[in-house]
Amino acid sequence: MIDNTQLKQIAHLAKLSIDSDVFDATMQDLNNILTLAEQLGEIDTDDVTPMAHPLHMTQRLREDKVTEEDQVKVFPVNCTKNWQTALFGANSD
Repeated sequence: MIDNTQLKQIAHLAKLSIDSDVFDATMQDLNNILTLAEQLGEIDTDDVTPMAHPLHMTQRLREDKVTEEDQVKVFPVNCTKNWQTALFGANSD
């Protein structure tokens, strides 16, 4: 479980400011989440078949084809010349 020191360290690393009036509640919420994760880890799933989706459906796939015109030279017009040169070389016209 998370204690005061660990929560302060986590908040520091995440660059979060936790107000003192909600500090204890935040610590309890995180401990509840960790408890739930531990409970999920204890469930026996040996006989459960892995699945990508909970519904027995197949996805209708479409042919992969280009539908947009190539605009790679249009997008960097707002870039400085140095960036255009870096992206497209010296002769980018």
